Amino acid sequence: MATTSCDPSTGNAEIAFTFRDNSTNEELFWVDVNQSAWSGPGAPSPWGFKTLTSSTGSGGTVIWVWTVADSLSGGPPTTPVENRTYYWRVRAHNSGGDSAHVYPANSTTPPGTAITTPVC
Repeated sequence: MATTSCDPSTGNAEIAFTFRDNSTNEELFWVDVNQSAWSGPGAPSPWGFKTLTSSTGSGGTVIWVWTVADSLSGGPPTTPVENRTYYWRVRAHNSGGDSAHVYPANSTTPPGTAITTPVC
């Protein structure tokens, strides 16, 4: 799930990504974000991405908030912009390679899921 808000301390747009670690062997997650629709299976994608290590390795809820203070790497965009639509997905990874766990579930088929940031 992705939710948008305005950071009260900076006045900038932010997006909180929340998803379940449904496995006991996930090692990391790639949160892929772009202004263009997802068009392929690779992980991380050529979009901007953030690598998150699994906090427990035994399942649980993972939350990451994308703000101007915590930018993406690997490609644009680097920070969220007000009143902008972004496509996103999360892909899990373990020692065996890319996991079957992709969030949200319908993002296994392009274009992925879109969310629009607020005007702050």
